[in-house]
Amino acid sequence: KVTAPVLLNAIQELRDAGAEAIQVNTVRIVASSHFGQGASGVGVDGRGTPQSHSVWATGAPATISAAMQIPGGLSENVRQLGATIRIAQQKELTVGALHLLGEPRYARPVPSSAPATP
Repeated sequence: KVTAPVLLNAIQELRDAGAEAIQVNTVRIVASSHFGQGASGVGVDGRGTPQSHSVWATGAPATISAAMQIPGGLSENVRQLGATIRIAQQKELTVGALHLLGEPRYARPVPSSAPATP
């Protein structure tokens, strides 16, 4: 029931609330992360995800929790879709997924034999 735009909205609201690190299921969310709607559900960074989504975010727990429950915001939208949302604050949380760096498209490393810039 949760579509790619709804999941993207969740990430944007978390960032607006000051989330420092975000993970959706097993995928670390970074600035270049993208969400797509496929036949089997939502894909994150080209990887399929289960129908049930888990989102973890580090930051100020009370601030993030309040932001997720703003009237007309994420929680209300998810419930209107007929889905269930659960928000839990934890004292400790590990966002363990890593984002692997790909080959740069435009930037190139400086050769080690290059002279230092003054």
